[in-house]
Amino acid sequence: MLRYTDNSRGQSKSDVVDMRTYLRKCVKCNAYTLKDICPSCKQKTEVPIPARFSPQDRYGKYRRELKLRIEKEG
Repeated sequence: MLRYTDNSRGQSKSDVVDMRTYLRKCVKCNAYTLKDICPSCKQKTEVPIPARFSPQDRYGKYRRELKLRIEKEG
């Protein structure tokens, strides 16, 4: 993996990317935390960053169909 230092903070690019995977958001109160359970409302948290996009997405068709099906039911 290529690593370079960002002059403003002294952190390498890979350190910044790795930290994004630790950040989590509470489903109920929308608070950000690093824990799996929200400390304020005790609900589960999820990663707020979307999955990477690829033009060669083999399963995109199925995900879009599932999303439409869920929206029609809900």
